Amino acid sequence: MSPLTANQQQMLADNAWLHFCQMGNFVSTNARPLVLVRGEGSRLWDHEGREYLDALSGLFTVNVGYGRHEIIDAIAQQLQSIAFVSPFGFPSLPLLELAGKLAAIAPTGPASRSFFVTSGSEAVEAALKMAKAYQRKQGFPERTKVVARRGSYHVSRWAHSRQRACPNIARALARWCLVHATSHHPTPTAAVTVHSVARVRVAAPTILKRSSNLKTQPLWQL
Repeated sequence: MSPLTANQQQMLADNAWLHFCQMGNFVSTNARPLVLVRGEGSRLWDHEGREYLDALSGLFTVNVGYGRHEIIDAIAQQLQSIAFVSPFGFPSLPLLELAGKLAAIAPTGPASRSFFVTSGSEAVEAALKMAKAYQRKQGFPERTKVVARRGSYHVSRWAHSRQRACPNIARALARWCLVHATSHHPTPTAAVTVHSVARVRVAAPTILKRSSNLKTQPLWQL
């Protein structure tokens, strides 16, 4: 373990963009970022060998600890078989086995279903969709309100800012408004595609110029 090289420090200052972080703090070559490089159990080590207790379990995601060999072996074994199976219509053997185990202990009974996703953002969004779809099927399409705890954390997607009950973030994102509306168009022909790519290349410097100003502020503060 050793301090960051000059090249790594430059990449941090110019290329990386961390979540909820003032990236302008790393522009100076004298900045001393905390780079985590190893984990074991509930302990972490940074690139200079300092040890920490990870009381937050990563981001609430490493509850069983780091370096669990049985988990590492299971992941390696699955990667050797097949690395990805689209859940859009194809079941996998691990999915079936886990769904069965969860149904066996679910309070809703052995006929319970599990909808698997890969992040908290997807889980919250899927739950919102299911709840609204259920209400429509029951004949109550007007039931659209969502109850959330004030100051709670319901992942970091922009669409969930209101559910997160963090008014400062919600107001900031509403001002910046990432997507005002979506306009759908037919699939372009090859000729139109080439023309569109040329237009994107012309617009890219303007987009990048604006993006460079974002390095001094977290996204939600704009």
